[in-house]
Amino acid sequence: MNNGGGQGQGDMSSNFFWLLVLMCGVGIGVWFFARAYIVWPVFAIRFVELWCFRYLADAWNLIAGLFKLPVWHANEYVNALQFIRTADPRTVSVAELSDLTSIAQQAGRFVAVCLLPVLGVILFKSHRSAKFAQTYDMNALRKTEVNNWPQISPILSLDLVKQDLDEGPWAMAQTPFDFCKKNNLLSLIVQSDKKVYSTDQGRAERLFILQMGPVLTSIRSFPIHVQALFVIFMSRATRDRKDAEKILIQISRSAVNGKLDFSGVVELLPKYENHAYVRWINKRHAYLLTFMATLLEMARSDGVLASAEFLWLKPVDRRLWFMLNAVGRQTGAVEVAGPFAHWVAERKLQRALRVPMVGQATRALEEAMNQTLYVEDRGAA
Repeated sequence: MNNGGGQGQGDMSSNFFWLLVLMCGVGIGVWFFARAYIVWPVFAIRFVELWCFRYLADAWNLIAGLFKLPVWHANEYVNALQFIRTADPRTVSVAELSDLTSIAQQAGRFVAVCLLPVLGVILFKSHRSAKFAQTYDMNALRKTEVNNWPQISPILSLDLVKQDLDEGPWAMAQTPFDFCKKNNLLSLIVQSDKKVYSTDQGRAERLFILQMGPVLTSIRSFPIHVQALFVIFMSRATRDRKDAEKILIQISRSAVNGKLDFSGVVELLPKYENHAYVRWINKRHAYLLTFMATLLEMARSDGVLASAEFLWLKPVDRRLWFMLNAVGRQTGAVEVAGPFAHWVAERKLQRALRVPMVGQATRALEEAMNQTLYVEDRGAA
Protein backbone atom coordinates (compact mmCIF):
# COMPACT_ATOMS: atom_id res chain seq x y z
CA MET A 1 0.00 0.00 0.00
CA ASN A 2 2.90 2.38 0.72
CA ASN A 3 4.35 1.75 -2.75
CA GLY A 4 1.00 2.58 -4.33
CA GLY A 5 0.83 5.88 -2.43
CA GLY A 6 4.35 6.83 -3.53
CA GLN A 7 3.50 5.99 -7.13
CA GLY A 8 0.45 8.29 -6.96
CA GLN A 9 2.52 11.20 -5.64
CA GLY A 10 5.11 10.65 -8.36
CA ASP A 11 2.41 10.73 -11.04
CA MET A 12 1.04 14.01 -9.68
CA SER A 13 4.50 15.66 -9.75
CA SER A 14 5.14 14.42 -13.26
CA ASN A 15 1.78 15.71 -14.49
CA PHE A 16 2.47 19.16 -13.05
CA PHE A 17 5.91 19.26 -14.68
CA TRP A 18 4.53 18.38 -18.11
CA LEU A 19 1.80 20.96 -17.69
CA LEU A 20 4.46 23.64 -17.14
CA VAL A 21 6.36 22.44 -20.21
CA LEU A 22 3.16 22.60 -22.26
CA MET A 23 2.35 26.13 -21.09
CA CYS A 24 5.89 27.34 -21.88
CA GLY A 25 5.71 25.73 -25.30
CA VAL A 26 2.37 27.35 -26.08
CA GLY A 27 3.70 30.74 -24.95
CA ILE A 28 6.81 30.46 -27.13
CA GLY A 29 4.73 29.32 -30.10
CA VAL A 30 2.29 32.20 -29.77
CA TRP A 31 5.19 34.68 -29.51
CA PHE A 32 6.83 33.49 -32.72
CA PHE A 33 3.71 32.91 -34.82
CA ALA A 34 1.11 35.34 -33.40
CA ARG A 35 2.94 37.77 -31.16
CA ALA A 36 0.44 40.54 -31.90
CA TYR A 37 -2.01 38.82 -29.52
CA ILE A 38 0.54 39.30 -26.72
CA VAL A 39 1.86 42.72 -27.71
CA TRP A 40 -1.51 44.45 -28.18
CA PRO A 41 -2.73 43.94 -24.55
CA VAL A 42 0.69 44.99 -23.19
CA PHE A 43 0.69 48.09 -25.40
CA ALA A 44 -2.83 49.02 -24.25
CA ILE A 45 -1.93 48.79 -20.55
CA ARG A 46 1.38 50.62 -20.93
CA PHE A 47 -0.20 53.36 -23.04
CA VAL A 48 -2.72 54.18 -20.29
CA GLU A 49 0.00 54.10 -17.61
CA LEU A 50 2.44 56.30 -19.56
CA TRP A 51 -0.29 58.73 -20.56
CA CYS A 52 -1.22 59.21 -16.88
CA PHE A 53 2.43 59.58 -15.86
CA ARG A 54 3.02 62.20 -18.54
CA TYR A 55 0.22 64.44 -17.30
CA LEU A 56 1.18 63.83 -13.68
CA ALA A 57 4.68 65.01 -14.60
CA ASP A 58 3.25 68.16 -16.22
CA ALA A 59 1.18 68.88 -13.09
CA TRP A 60 4.18 68.28 -10.83
CA ASN A 61 6.37 70.58 -12.92
CA LEU A 62 3.84 73.41 -12.50
CA ILE A 63 4.01 73.01 -8.72
CA ALA A 64 7.79 72.57 -8.82
CA GLY A 65 8.16 75.86 -10.68
CA LEU A 66 6.30 77.69 -7.90
CA PHE A 67 8.22 76.16 -5.01
CA LYS A 68 11.58 75.60 -6.74
CA LEU A 69 11.39 71.81 -6.48
CA PRO A 70 13.13 69.26 -8.74
CA VAL A 71 11.59 68.88 -12.20
CA TRP A 72 10.05 65.58 -13.37
CA HIS A 73 11.36 64.97 -16.91
CA ALA A 74 8.65 63.44 -19.09
CA ASN A 75 10.53 63.19 -22.42
CA GLU A 76 11.02 59.46 -21.94
CA TYR A 77 7.25 58.96 -21.59
CA VAL A 78 6.55 61.01 -24.72
CA ASN A 79 9.01 58.88 -26.71
CA ALA A 80 7.50 55.67 -25.32
CA LEU A 81 3.98 56.80 -26.23
CA GLN A 82 5.15 57.66 -29.74
CA PHE A 83 6.72 54.20 -30.03
CA ILE A 84 3.44 52.53 -29.02
CA ARG A 85 1.53 54.56 -31.63
CA THR A 86 3.88 53.76 -34.50
CA ALA A 87 5.27 50.28 -33.75
CA ASP A 88 3.98 47.22 -35.57
CA PRO A 89 2.95 44.65 -32.91
CA ARG A 90 3.92 41.81 -35.27
CA THR A 91 7.58 42.89 -35.35
CA VAL A 92 8.18 44.12 -31.77
CA SER A 93 11.11 42.36 -30.12
CA VAL A 94 11.35 41.05 -26.58
CA ALA A 95 13.95 43.72 -25.74
CA GLU A 96 11.68 46.55 -26.93
CA LEU A 97 8.75 45.20 -24.93
CA SER A 98 11.00 44.86 -21.88
CA ASP A 99 12.30 48.44 -22.20
CA LEU A 100 8.74 49.76 -22.47
CA THR A 101 7.74 47.90 -19.32
CA SER A 102 10.84 49.14 -17.49
CA ILE A 103 9.99 52.79 -18.27
CA ALA A 104 6.44 52.38 -16.92
CA GLN A 105 7.63 50.60 -13.78
CA GLN A 106 10.26 53.25 -12.96
CA ALA A 107 7.59 55.95 -13.00
CA GLY A 108 5.09 53.75 -11.18
CA ARG A 109 7.28 53.25 -8.15
CA PHE A 110 7.41 57.00 -7.44
CA VAL A 111 3.63 57.24 -7.72
CA ALA A 112 3.27 54.23 -5.44
CA VAL A 113 5.53 55.83 -2.82
CA CYS A 114 3.25 58.88 -2.78
CA LEU A 115 0.03 56.87 -2.73
CA LEU A 116 0.97 54.31 -0.08
CA PRO A 117 0.82 56.73 2.91
CA VAL A 118 -2.58 57.99 1.73
CA LEU A 119 -3.90 54.45 1.30
CA GLY A 120 -2.46 53.52 4.69
CA VAL A 121 -4.38 56.32 6.40
CA ILE A 122 -7.58 55.36 4.58
CA LEU A 123 -7.15 51.71 5.58
CA PHE A 124 -6.47 52.64 9.19
CA LYS A 125 -9.52 54.89 9.38
CA SER A 126 -11.84 52.43 7.66
CA HIS A 127 -10.70 49.31 9.53
CA ARG A 128 -13.33 47.97 11.91
CA SER A 129 -10.94 48.14 14.87
CA ALA A 130 -10.89 51.95 14.49
CA LYS A 131 -14.60 52.00 15.32
CA PHE A 132 -13.85 50.86 18.86
CA ALA A 133 -11.52 53.70 19.77
CA GLN A 134 -13.97 55.35 22.16
CA THR A 135 -14.15 54.21 25.78
CA TYR A 136 -17.55 53.89 27.45
CA ASP A 137 -18.53 53.33 31.04
CA MET A 138 -21.65 51.30 31.74
CA ASN A 139 -23.96 54.31 31.92
CA ALA A 140 -22.69 55.81 28.65
CA LEU A 141 -22.88 52.44 26.91
CA ARG A 142 -26.49 51.95 28.00
CA LYS A 143 -27.51 55.38 26.74
CA THR A 144 -25.72 54.80 23.44
CA GLU A 145 -27.25 51.37 22.83
CA VAL A 146 -30.79 51.95 24.11
CA ASN A 147 -32.00 52.80 20.61
CA ASN A 148 -30.78 49.43 19.37
CA TRP A 149 -31.95 47.54 22.46
CA PRO A 150 -35.02 49.31 23.89
CA GLN A 151 -35.55 46.31 26.21
CA ILE A 152 -32.92 47.78 28.56
CA SER A 153 -34.93 50.99 29.05
CA PRO A 154 -36.35 49.94 32.46
CA ILE A 155 -32.87 49.97 34.03
CA LEU A 156 -31.48 52.92 32.07
CA SER A 157 -31.50 55.30 35.03
CA LEU A 158 -30.53 52.68 37.64
CA ASP A 159 -27.14 51.65 38.98
CA LEU A 160 -27.85 48.04 39.87
CA VAL A 161 -24.18 47.34 40.57
CA LYS A 162 -24.34 49.51 43.69
CA GLN A 163 -27.66 48.09 44.90
CA ASP A 164 -28.05 45.18 47.29
CA LEU A 165 -28.58 41.98 45.31
CA ASP A 166 -31.11 40.74 47.85
CA GLU A 167 -33.18 43.90 48.28
CA GLY A 168 -35.58 45.91 46.18
CA PRO A 169 -37.68 45.10 43.11
CA TRP A 170 -34.62 44.10 41.08
CA ALA A 171 -33.29 41.63 43.65
CA MET A 172 -31.99 38.35 42.29
CA ALA A 173 -33.87 35.11 42.86
CA GLN A 174 -33.64 33.74 46.38
CA THR A 175 -31.54 30.66 47.00
CA PRO A 176 -33.28 27.71 48.71
CA PHE A 177 -31.33 28.45 51.90
CA ASP A 178 -32.35 32.13 51.94
CA PHE A 179 -35.96 31.19 51.23
CA CYS A 180 -36.03 28.72 54.11
CA LYS A 181 -34.28 31.13 56.46
CA LYS A 182 -36.64 33.98 55.63
CA ASN A 183 -39.73 31.82 56.18
CA ASN A 184 -38.47 29.99 59.30
CA LEU A 185 -38.46 26.57 57.65
CA LEU A 186 -35.06 25.38 58.86
CA SER A 187 -34.19 23.00 61.64
CA LEU A 188 -31.16 20.85 62.41
CA ILE A 189 -31.21 17.07 62.57
CA VAL A 190 -28.45 14.50 63.06
CA GLN A 191 -27.75 12.05 60.24
CA SER A 192 -24.78 9.67 60.37
CA ASP A 193 -23.32 11.61 63.31
CA LYS A 194 -23.49 14.87 61.35
CA LYS A 195 -25.78 17.83 61.70
CA VAL A 196 -27.72 18.58 58.55
CA TYR A 197 -30.48 20.99 57.66
CA SER A 198 -34.06 19.86 57.43
CA THR A 199 -37.23 21.75 56.51
CA ASP A 200 -40.70 22.00 57.96
CA GLN A 201 -42.40 20.26 55.04
CA GLY A 202 -45.93 21.10 56.14
CA ARG A 203 -45.14 24.80 56.34
CA ALA A 204 -43.15 24.65 53.09
CA GLU A 205 -46.11 23.04 51.31
CA ARG A 206 -48.43 25.82 52.50
CA LEU A 207 -45.98 28.45 51.23
CA PHE A 208 -45.77 26.76 47.84
CA ILE A 209 -49.56 26.61 47.63
CA LEU A 210 -49.70 30.35 48.34
CA GLN A 211 -47.33 30.87 45.41
CA MET A 212 -49.91 29.43 43.01
CA GLY A 213 -51.59 32.78 42.52
CA PRO A 214 -55.05 33.34 41.03
CA VAL A 215 -57.15 30.65 39.40
CA LEU A 216 -57.53 31.10 35.65
CA THR A 217 -60.61 33.04 34.58
CA SER A 218 -61.29 35.46 31.73
CA ILE A 219 -58.10 37.20 30.64
CA ARG A 220 -59.91 40.55 30.91
CA SER A 221 -60.23 40.09 34.67
CA PHE A 222 -56.44 40.23 35.16
CA PRO A 223 -54.22 43.34 35.39
CA ILE A 224 -53.27 45.19 32.23
CA HIS A 225 -49.67 43.91 32.27
CA VAL A 226 -50.99 40.33 32.13
CA GLN A 227 -53.26 41.28 29.23
CA ALA A 228 -50.27 42.85 27.46
CA LEU A 229 -48.20 39.67 27.81
CA PHE A 230 -51.18 37.61 26.65
CA VAL A 231 -51.45 39.71 23.47
CA ILE A 232 -47.67 39.56 22.89
CA PHE A 233 -47.49 35.78 23.33
CA MET A 234 -50.56 35.13 21.18
CA SER A 235 -49.23 37.43 18.46
CA ARG A 236 -46.04 35.40 18.32
CA ALA A 237 -47.88 32.08 18.53
CA THR A 238 -50.04 33.07 15.53
CA ARG A 239 -46.98 34.32 13.55
CA ASP A 240 -48.03 37.96 13.85
CA ARG A 241 -44.66 39.34 14.95
CA LYS A 242 -45.52 42.91 14.02
CA ASP A 243 -48.02 43.40 16.87
CA ALA A 244 -45.78 41.63 19.38
CA GLU A 245 -42.68 43.69 18.54
CA LYS A 246 -44.63 46.93 18.54
CA ILE A 247 -46.09 46.38 22.02
CA LEU A 248 -42.84 45.05 23.51
CA ILE A 249 -40.83 48.06 22.31
CA GLN A 250 -43.58 50.51 23.26
CA ILE A 251 -43.79 49.23 26.85
CA SER A 252 -40.00 49.01 27.25
CA ARG A 253 -39.39 52.57 26.03
CA SER A 254 -42.14 53.98 28.23
CA ALA A 255 -40.40 52.52 31.31
CA VAL A 256 -37.90 55.40 31.13
CA ASN A 257 -40.64 57.78 32.27
CA GLY A 258 -41.69 55.54 35.14
CA LYS A 259 -45.15 54.85 33.68
CA LEU A 260 -45.64 51.87 31.38
CA ASP A 261 -47.57 52.52 28.18
CA PHE A 262 -50.07 49.71 27.52
CA SER A 263 -52.03 51.55 24.85
CA GLY A 264 -53.36 49.31 22.11
CA VAL A 265 -53.46 46.18 24.28
CA VAL A 266 -57.18 46.25 25.05
CA GLU A 267 -57.99 46.83 21.38
CA LEU A 268 -56.11 43.66 20.41
CA LEU A 269 -57.67 41.41 23.07
CA PRO A 270 -60.79 40.48 21.01
CA LYS A 271 -58.49 39.25 18.24
CA TYR A 272 -57.00 36.53 20.45
CA GLU A 273 -59.07 35.87 23.58
CA ASN A 274 -61.29 33.25 21.89
CA HIS A 275 -58.60 31.79 19.66
CA ALA A 276 -58.33 28.00 19.31
CA TYR A 277 -54.91 28.08 20.99
CA VAL A 278 -56.42 29.74 24.07
CA ARG A 279 -59.21 27.17 24.29
CA TRP A 280 -56.65 24.39 23.98
CA ILE A 281 -54.52 25.78 26.83
CA ASN A 282 -57.56 26.51 29.04
CA LYS A 283 -58.38 22.79 29.10
CA ARG A 284 -54.89 21.97 30.37
CA HIS A 285 -54.24 24.63 33.02
CA ALA A 286 -56.20 25.87 36.02
CA TYR A 287 -53.99 28.74 37.20
CA LEU A 288 -52.86 31.96 35.58
CA LEU A 289 -49.14 31.28 36.11
CA THR A 290 -49.22 27.85 34.47
CA PHE A 291 -51.44 29.18 31.67
CA MET A 292 -48.97 31.98 30.91
CA ALA A 293 -46.00 29.59 31.03
CA THR A 294 -47.51 27.34 28.38
CA LEU A 295 -48.56 30.36 26.33
CA LEU A 296 -44.93 31.57 26.34
CA GLU A 297 -43.79 28.11 25.31
CA MET A 298 -46.22 28.25 22.39
CA ALA A 299 -45.06 31.77 21.48
CA ARG A 300 -41.50 30.51 21.17
CA SER A 301 -42.55 28.26 18.30
CA ASP A 302 -42.10 31.43 16.22
CA GLY A 303 -38.51 31.94 17.43
CA VAL A 304 -36.58 33.18 20.45
CA LEU A 305 -38.57 35.18 22.99
CA ALA A 306 -36.34 35.61 26.04
CA SER A 307 -37.65 36.87 29.36
CA ALA A 308 -35.18 39.76 29.03
CA GLU A 309 -37.41 41.15 26.26
CA PHE A 310 -40.05 41.97 28.87
CA LEU A 311 -37.64 43.02 31.61
CA TRP A 312 -40.12 45.70 32.68
CA LEU A 313 -42.25 42.91 34.19
CA LYS A 314 -39.82 42.04 37.00
CA PRO A 315 -40.52 45.03 39.29
CA VAL A 316 -44.23 44.98 38.33
CA ASP A 317 -45.01 41.29 38.93
CA ARG A 318 -41.98 39.47 40.29
CA ARG A 319 -43.68 36.09 40.64
CA LEU A 320 -44.99 36.06 37.06
CA TRP A 321 -41.59 37.15 35.74
CA PHE A 322 -39.76 34.33 37.53
CA MET A 323 -42.37 31.84 36.34
CA LEU A 324 -41.87 32.92 32.74
CA ASN A 325 -38.12 33.01 33.26
CA ALA A 326 -38.27 29.34 34.31
CA VAL A 327 -39.88 28.24 31.03
CA GLY A 328 -37.36 26.09 29.19
CA ARG A 329 -35.35 25.32 32.34
CA GLN A 330 -35.10 22.02 34.20
CA THR A 331 -35.95 23.75 37.49
CA GLY A 332 -37.47 27.05 38.51
CA ALA A 333 -36.50 29.58 41.16
CA VAL A 334 -37.61 28.66 44.68
CA GLU A 335 -39.92 31.70 44.67
CA VAL A 336 -42.06 29.94 42.03
CA ALA A 337 -41.26 26.33 42.90
CA GLY A 338 -44.91 25.64 43.74
CA PRO A 339 -46.47 26.80 40.45
CA PHE A 340 -43.55 25.33 38.50
CA ALA A 341 -44.13 21.89 40.04
CA HIS A 342 -47.87 22.24 39.38
CA TRP A 343 -47.17 23.23 35.76
CA VAL A 344 -45.04 20.12 35.26
CA ALA A 345 -47.86 17.96 36.68
CA GLU A 346 -50.50 19.58 34.43
CA ARG A 347 -48.33 19.08 31.37
CA LYS A 348 -47.78 15.45 32.31
CA LEU A 349 -51.50 14.75 32.75
CA GLN A 350 -52.60 17.15 29.97
CA ARG A 351 -55.50 18.44 32.04
CA ALA A 352 -56.28 21.35 34.34
CA LEU A 353 -55.71 20.61 38.04
CA ARG A 354 -57.36 22.88 40.59
CA VAL A 355 -55.79 21.05 43.53
CA PRO A 356 -52.21 22.40 43.89
CA MET A 357 -49.66 19.71 43.05
CA VAL A 358 -46.66 21.04 44.97
CA GLY A 359 -45.39 17.83 46.53
CA GLN A 360 -42.40 17.64 44.20
CA ALA A 361 -41.40 21.20 45.12
CA THR A 362 -41.54 20.34 48.84
CA ARG A 363 -39.40 17.24 48.36
CA ALA A 364 -36.93 19.12 46.16
CA LEU A 365 -36.54 21.82 48.82
CA GLU A 366 -35.91 19.20 51.51
CA GLU A 367 -33.30 17.49 49.33
CA ALA A 368 -31.58 20.80 48.56
CA MET A 369 -31.31 21.65 52.24
CA ASN A 370 -30.07 18.16 53.15
CA GLN A 371 -27.22 18.71 50.69
CA THR A 372 -26.39 22.17 52.06
CA LEU A 373 -23.28 22.07 54.22
CA TYR A 374 -23.87 23.02 57.85
CA VAL A 375 -20.98 24.92 59.42
CA GLU A 376 -21.17 25.30 63.18
CA ASP A 377 -20.54 28.80 64.49
CA ARG A 378 -17.76 28.02 67.00
CA GLY A 379 -17.24 31.69 67.84
CA ALA A 380 -20.75 31.92 69.26
CA ALA A 381 -20.05 28.98 71.53
